Amino acid sequence: MDTVHALAMYRYHKHYVSTVIFDEKPGITAKDLSTQLGIPLGEALVILHELGEEKTELNPEAAPASVNSK
Repeated sequence: MDTVHALAMYRYHKHYVSTVIFDEKPGITAKDLSTQLGIPLGEALVILHELGEEKTELNPEAAPASVNSK
């Protein structure tokens, strides 16, 4: 995760995914995101993971049961 956070464009990619990509494709996979943006798969995984956590914090009822059981 530290390596991904050190990438120069990471913040901008994360913002773009949260504001544009999720509106178009809310269930996008990391592989599809990686391909669509031309970013490393690891960066796509971190972005989706972090945005999923943020969404869960904002609306715990929208999270899958496995996340709520922690």
